[in-house]
Amino acid sequence: MAFQYKAPDEILSTFNALVIGGPGSGKTSLMATVPDGDTVCCLSAEGGLLSVKDYVLAGIVHEYPIGSVGDLWEGLNALKTEPFRDRYQWVFLDSLTEMAAICKKELEDKGAGQPLDFKGWGTYDRTMAALVRSFRDLTSHYNVIVICAESIEYDDLKCRFIAPAMPGKNLKELLPHIFDEVFHAEVEPDKSGQSVYQLRTRKCSGRPAKDRSGKLNEIETPNLAQIRAKILGEVK
Repeated sequence: MAFQYKAPDEILSTFNALVIGGPGSGKTSLMATVPDGDTVCCLSAEGGLLSVKDYVLAGIVHEYPIGSVGDLWEGLNALKTEPFRDRYQWVFLDSLTEMAAICKKELEDKGAGQPLDFKGWGTYDRTMAALVRSFRDLTSHYNVIVICAESIEYDDLKCRFIAPAMPGKNLKELLPHIFDEVFHAEVEPDKSGQSVYQLRTRKCSGRPAKDRSGKLNEIETPNLAQIRAKILGEVK
């Protein structure tokens, strides 16, 4: 590959983000907040997109079911083709938790159903890391959002923290470093006791989050159209 200068207008046209959150925190519903006129390609291992059903029926969100690691690679290759580039502006993986579980099971099935050994875990880590990086790197043409469930864990000092919910300690630790943006999806009560959905963009009290753009507030409204505009400098 040639060593080439990348022009500024090629650098900031899309963004990538990992969204971590518990059930009911509004992760999948983010698909309904893309800019007007944009279309979402969702690779879904969750067995349906009920929370954005109206957007699926309206043709704003297109679902591609994922049942195997092979499906993921096939989807990745399809997204590199011109028909997909012309059709979609957003790519969602929903959810990485389920996709990682599929990868682990496939590797266990190859081993006659036995738990993964050291070599098997190494294969799992390499496979999932390669897939995640490959989808992240689609940002030359798409905004890429990867959804992941959360798990509650404790460090050696018994301090509570939130981590991506998936098999494999190494992958959990690596995952937040792969993305430019890491958002923690939260539901908090306001002064009147009403539930408010929000995205945390900075690490706080064991909750994983970061904002490499430096353009976001610590707490953002879960609206991808607004967040993208801020990150790309379209909001003064």
